[in-house]
Amino acid sequence: MLHYYFNLPKESKLDAIKNLRVSEGIRNTARRAFEPFETYLQNSITAIEKKQNIKAKWKKIKTENIAELRLIGKLFEVLKQTIVQIDKSIANEIQAGNTVRGSEKDHTVISINGNEVVFDNLPEQDEMLFWNKKSFEYKIISASQPNGKIIREEPQRFVVYAEQKPSDNASEIHHRKLASFIDFENLKFENGQTLIATRNDDLNITLSDNNDFGKTVVYDKLKFKIENTRKNSKDAFWIQLLELDDNANDDIPGFSPLKYFFDDGIEIEDDKKNKYQVGAGIESENRIVLKKRNEKGYWNFTFPPDNSILTVKVNTYQLRKQIEAISTLMRMPVGEHAKLIKLFENRNRSEWQQPTNEIIKEWFVITDQNRSGCNEQRQFIHQAINTPDFAILEGPPGSGKTTVILELICQLAKKGKRVLLCGSTHVAIDNVLERLKEKKNGTNLLEQFHILPVRIGDEQRISEYIKEFQINNLIEDNSIDEKLLLDVSNLVCGTTIGILQHPKFKQRKGTLKKDERDGKLKYFSLEPIVPEFDYLIIDESSKTTFQEF
Repeated sequence: MLHYYFNLPKESKLDAIKNLRVSEGIRNTARRAFEPFETYLQNSITAIEKKQNIKAKWKKIKTENIAELRLIGKLFEVLKQTIVQIDKSIANEIQAGNTVRGSEKDHTVISINGNEVVFDNLPEQDEMLFWNKKSFEYKIISASQPNGKIIREEPQRFVVYAEQKPSDNASEIHHRKLASFIDFENLKFENGQTLIATRNDDLNITLSDNNDFGKTVVYDKLKFKIENTRKNSKDAFWIQLLELDDNANDDIPGFSPLKYFFDDGIEIEDDKKNKYQVGAGIESENRIVLKKRNEKGYWNFTFPPDNSILTVKVNTYQLRKQIEAISTLMRMPVGEHAKLIKLFENRNRSEWQQPTNEIIKEWFVITDQNRSGCNEQRQFIHQAINTPDFAILEGPPGSGKTTVILELICQLAKKGKRVLLCGSTHVAIDNVLERLKEKKNGTNLLEQFHILPVRIGDEQRISEYIKEFQINNLIEDNSIDEKLLLDVSNLVCGTTIGILQHPKFKQRKGTLKKDERDGKLKYFSLEPIVPEFDYLIIDESSKTTFQEF
C-alpha cells in the first residue's frame, strides 16, 4: 500500500529516503481522516441489511397557502437578426453554413438574403473579414427593437413582454423558465408594498397571508396573478415522511433510514399493495410527491390512502459505493487523489501548488461586460481554469451560478477536456442541460463546442426536454455501443446519487466482505480508481457529504 503514497506527486523534488518518510506521513494522515468514514459506512451497511424494508408514516403538507404566480400576458425571446451587408460579388459565393474568417474570430453564416448576412456572432469593432483569404468591406445594420416591453437585452436576443407574438422570429419562453427573470424577494403589489412569501420551486410560493390570493404583483414590468396551484399540479400533493420507531437503530447515529425513499429507480408500496414512484422530492426535508398510473396507464400525482404505511425495499448499493471510494482512496491513491488527501493535512505545514495564469481570450456565455456581476463571474472562471485543485463559488439564488457553469463547460470543451457534472437534485442538472440545448441564432452551445452530453439516472426523474440525452435513449436512438458512447462523451451528468448508475462505476472489480481478523466489512480490490474525467463540477456542493464527494 505504501508504494501508492510513494508515487504520489509531492510539492518539491525529494530523494528516496525523504520521499519514503513524507509518504508515510501522508498515509497516516489519510488513515486518521478516512477510517472514521469507513467505520461509519461499515456500521451503516451491517445495520441496514438486517432489515428487508424501510417503513414510514406520512402526513399531508398543508397547501392552503401554497400559490402559483401566473404571468399576465406572455414572455418571448426575439433573436437579434443583426444584418451584415457585404459586397454582392462576395455574397454570390457564400452559403448558409459557410465560415467567414475574421481578424478576431470566425463567423458562421446562419442565413443570407441577397447581400445581407446573419452571422452566429457579430464582428468586433474594426475587425477585418476575409473570404478566400481576401479582405472585404462590410456594414453592420443594428437589429430593430421588437414590439412590446423589452425586459432584457442581450448580445444575441431581446426578452420581450407582450400579449401577442411580437415578430415572426419570436418564440414564447416556457413557464418553467420564467423564474430566472424574477427576484422573488422584490415582488411588489401594485400599491408598492412588498409581497411577503417564501419561494418553493419554479413559480410556486408559500404565502404568509392567504388574503393575497387573487392579487396582482409586479417585478420589472412583469405582472403576475397570485392563483391557487392547479388541481393536478405536483405542488398540491406534497407529503411529509415521518420515521417509525421500527426503523430506529442506535448503531447509526445521525443516519435517517428515510433517505432510501430518495434513491433513483425505487418503487414505494403502501400497506394496501398500491405501488408508486417518486414524482418529486426534497431529501433534506424528507418531503416527496408520489405518482401512480391510472387505468389508462398515465401517471397522476396522488396521495396514498389515509393512515397507510409506506414501504421501500432496502438498497445498500449507494453505501457500498461510498465505502468502495473511501477504502480505495485510503489504500490505493493515485496522483489525482493527492489534493483530496491534502485537505486533511495540517494547514500550517502543508504546501499547495500555486495556480497558473492562463489568460482567457474569448468568452462564449458571459459576453455582456456591462451586466452586473460579469467581472466577478469571469474572475471565477479564470480561477477555476487555472487552479490545480479546487475552486468554490458561493452566491444566492438568481446570482448567475448556472451561467458560470455554462461558460466553464464551454471553455473546458474547447480545450478538449472531459467534464463530470453532478448536483444534489435532478432539477439542477437538467437546468444546465436545457440551457446548453437552448437555440440562439439557429444554433446552441452543444453544437458550437461539439459537446456530447450523457445523462445518467432514472428516466422517470429527468426533465422531458433533455430525455434524449439519457444514456439508454442515446444508445437506442443512435444504435451506438455503450462503451464507445461513454468513451467519446465529453460531458457526463447525474445527481451525486444517480451518477452511481454509471456503467463503469457499476462494473468496477472488487468485493465487499467481512475481514476474518476483525469481522468488519472491508472492500478488497487490486485496482486503484483511475479518474475518467479532467474536471468535476458539483452544483449546490454545500449539500454534498464527503462520502458522496
